[in-house]
Amino acid sequence: MGGRDAAAVPVDAGWACLGRGEWAAAADWFDEALARDADDARALEGRAWTAWWLDDAPLLFRTRERAFHAHRTAGDAVGAARAAIWLGSDHHEIRGDHAVANGWYQRARRLLADVPPAAEHGWLAFHDGAYAIELADDTTTARERAAEAAAIGHELGVSDLVFLGAALEGLALVTEGDVEAGMRRLDEASVAATSGELHERIAVTWTLCYLIYACERVRDFDRTTQWCKRMEEVASTFGFEGGVGICRVHYGGVLVFHGDWERAEHELQRSRAILADVRPMAVPESDARLGELRRRQGRGDEATMLFQRALPHPLAELGLAWMALDRGDASAALDRLDDLVAATPPGSVTQLADALWVLAVARARADDLDGAREAATRLDAIAEAIGNRPLAAMAAAARGAVALAAGAAADARQCFQWAATLFDRSGLPYEAAAARRDLGTALSQLEASDTTPDGAVPGLTPRETEVLALVAAGLTDREIAERLTISPHTVHRHVSNILTKLDVPSRTAAVAHGARHGIVG
Repeated sequence: MGGRDAAAVPVDAGWACLGRGEWAAAADWFDEALARDADDARALEGRAWTAWWLDDAPLLFRTRERAFHAHRTAGDAVGAARAAIWLGSDHHEIRGDHAVANGWYQRARRLLADVPPAAEHGWLAFHDGAYAIELADDTTTARERAAEAAAIGHELGVSDLVFLGAALEGLALVTEGDVEAGMRRLDEASVAATSGELHERIAVTWTLCYLIYACERVRDFDRTTQWCKRMEEVASTFGFEGGVGICRVHYGGVLVFHGDWERAEHELQRSRAILADVRPMAVPESDARLGELRRRQGRGDEATMLFQRALPHPLAELGLAWMALDRGDASAALDRLDDLVAATPPGSVTQLADALWVLAVARARADDLDGAREAATRLDAIAEAIGNRPLAAMAAAARGAVALAAGAAADARQCFQWAATLFDRSGLPYEAAAARRDLGTALSQLEASDTTPDGAVPGLTPRETEVLALVAAGLTDREIAERLTISPHTVHRHVSNILTKLDVPSRTAAVAHGARHGIVG
């Protein structure tokens, strides 16, 4: 430790180094302080944080517990609660001991029960919300506790709580399907995280990770790419791989969907190597995403092995269901999907959409047309509520699968054409190619039958048919919006979709087409 200021107080110097991200130097200062007083609570807290950033889990747990007991001995309820909160987080994030984590959170709650408002109340609220969405997909609790954390941050002037709470609330909103409101919160929080407004580096890391999680759930690749560049810049100053490794898993998943398989391979392999040492509980998710990459590459045996290893992660269940469909075994796919869909909370709309898509396809191929239509209808409702291209494409592909199974090849053709177009516009080349493959099947059926059914609604959803009928009745977009209790913007999107699907240039032509085919009177 030569060359350091001999007059510096070791504990204060250690915390100053922590603030600059100088983990090893901070550890040296805290070790010096603890050599003088082994029960110095501030030094123990600081040393625990250096262990966290340096990925030394055994030292982290040991030192954090010593800090808890030191604060208790000193009669510092707030300090003890703070140590208990982070012990809960450590057991949750690192060891996956969720019951133990809950025990520490409850210990912190009791310690803070009679304490005046403090930042620790906000941190406990945040962790409650994070615990709810990560373990139980409980978006309602996540939103409520995130808002509480942000409110405490505003009241006490703790910017980390303000923006981390906003980021968690944003993730919950996106998961529920309120993408616009959720992304507004996430973008603002991420600007604060990358522009120096936050003081705790862990808050910076988590804020950016929540943004990437949300982007992946709705396939928002442009936003993901922009923010991942900023994440890389910030992470390069941290000297910390564990938390960033978890974000890389999600970014790797985005790259898989985006068709950038070489970079996806690099990100997923790199993240897995990091997480195997420092965050083993996150490895199954990495394996599931790597399995999806292998499935798309046509490396079925490797994909199956990775998915099996990642079970019971929902992504592994979905991957194995797609694998079963790839083999033509719809029954095996349904064995996995029915329970998965039933277990997905209704509030987790974006996660439910993926399962409903493959469920609709599997039921259609198993000749369960009623069940397939039900799944496709539920997916349609989600796509309409969220209003983004990838989900609209998934819904169109699901409707196409149902139409194909029902022998309505003309409808299937329209659906698959629209799905391929939307997948292309969304930057999803694999899905676009699959839609074109299914389009080829529909065209083959049409050629074989050489008939086009009269009075069909080619590729239109029930809501689009309803909108077309109201257009035919002479209503404006605003009047249609009022009649259907939706926004004028949504009406405009429906009309645009109708023109594209019917391949007509104007609303008048769409009405004429509808009248000709018996769609409208």
